[in-house]
Amino acid sequence: MKKNNLIWFDIAELERRLKNSEISDKDVFIYLLIYVIIFVLYWFGGNNSWLIQNNSLFIIIDMVMTIAIMIIGVTMTFNINSAGDNKDYFKRFLSLSFVTALRLNVFLLIPAVSILIFFNFLDYGPGFSKNAMGISIIALNVIADILYFLMLTNSFKRVCNSC
Repeated sequence: MKKNNLIWFDIAELERRLKNSEISDKDVFIYLLIYVIIFVLYWFGGNNSWLIQNNSLFIIIDMVMTIAIMIIGVTMTFNINSAGDNKDYFKRFLSLSFVTALRLNVFLLIPAVSILIFFNFLDYGPGFSKNAMGISIIALNVIADILYFLMLTNSFKRVCNSC
């Protein structure tokens, strides 16, 4: 009989279930979602960035938007895979997400650095609002997150032969 409940602390039981193929892709998907949320909370909680130093409201907005985009994006990849051939979700997710992230970072590196340098110069000018800097950083993060998941879901569609 297949158990569908998640294991939180009993590593030996989890290892046994994995060995006996009693853990479904859906169970692992839930683990992944929890991991992603915890990672984002840790990242924003421990990061000593401009947002944290200047406005805690910006960090909360950025964190909530990032978590929402990640949950939607990861869920979309899982649904695309399930609607397609429903094979090797985690192998696909891990490999495609790595290459997608690498490509997106290379693609966005020059524009992002240019924009941030531009805003850094504006920061010292008269009348420049720190809120404008925070909004710009959040906008760049949201755009990058959305582009990442658009690229990733398109890759899943090509691999899974689904619409």
